[in-house]
Amino acid sequence: MQDFLYKFYKTIKSSIINLLPSHLGKTTREFRFYKDVNDRWYVDLPEWQGPKWNLEMVDGADVLLNSLKSKHKNDVTIHVSLKHFENANILIKYKDDAYGDGADYKYDVDSQLWLCGVTSWYYGSMPERIYYRKVLD
Repeated sequence: MQDFLYKFYKTIKSSIINLLPSHLGKTTREFRFYKDVNDRWYVDLPEWQGPKWNLEMVDGADVLLNSLKSKHKNDVTIHVSLKHFENANILIKYKDDAYGDGADYKYDVDSQLWLCGVTSWYYGSMPERIYYRKVLD
């Protein structure tokens, strides 16, 4: 049963990704992330036509966002680029997801997070390095 569900998931995922437009070439953007009423982080990505749950920030990405947000706010805007810019922090890919859905990234000294395949949909692949900096409130 697990094999069937995995194959079904991969077929659906592939179909969704192939139907959606590519964002190749767009290497710099400000992304807004927000917490919903259930205290879950999501990226605000209006051009995404897939289900909202694909946009949830989990497995360490939520921890990073909690560290970046202002104390009394439930959202944060982050300037993100695939090219280095002044005062940027960096995410460095160290491992592709075993199931082909995203990759694991390291930041700071001992911190890590996982970014799902929506990142690949947006950039055309899972970037080796992602530079970021919080946009001041």
